[in-house]
Amino acid sequence: MFLQFGSRPLFTAGAATLQNQILALCGARNIFADSRVPWPQVSREQVLIRHPQVIIVPGDTAAARQIGDFWRPQLTVPVLALNEDSFTRPGPRILLAAQQLCTQLAPIRAALPAKAP
Repeated sequence: MFLQFGSRPLFTAGAATLQNQILALCGARNIFADSRVPWPQVSREQVLIRHPQVIIVPGDTAAARQIGDFWRPQLTVPVLALNEDSFTRPGPRILLAAQQLCTQLAPIRAALPAKAP
């Protein structure tokens, strides 16, 4: 999964972030969890090389549509929007973002091919 925060510059969350922990809680893997910095700035090419199966953005459905357009035609994957206030601010409402993300990811994860052991 690719957690996208912003387009200009394009940046994401690394392993040392609460947002990455939420992703892991929902059983997903962040394609930039190997970053040495918590909030790496990445290039479009770096994302395409890592070929995420889902993009997650803070915002509403309009934001998700805009991000989907940003990546097409090179990358056509589901774009999930999470409540921006809940997902980007550490606090009790982060649990609402976790619930929202896990709920949205469940049918997508079920449809993905199983990985070999």
